[in-house]
Amino acid sequence: MPIENDTLMPQWANLDAIPACEEGRKLAQTFLEAAGECVNTLGSGRTSSSRAALLTAYNQMVAHGDKCQKCNEV
Repeated sequence: MPIENDTLMPQWANLDAIPACEEGRKLAQTFLEAAGECVNTLGSGRTSSSRAALLTAYNQMVAHGDKCQKCNEV
């Protein structure tokens, strides 16, 4: 069963309460959406593009967190 992004984000209800900057929150949301897409394509043939998108989103989120003082508190 596919994961809808609109149902995934409310699962992390306190996203706005986390000490992170706006860019960090957007990167976290992109990562969560990429994770949902990766799960949606699991077992349906080639998943290299969704896995690549997940890895890229993760790397961008981590790189930002390493240099952003506010996001580094998390």
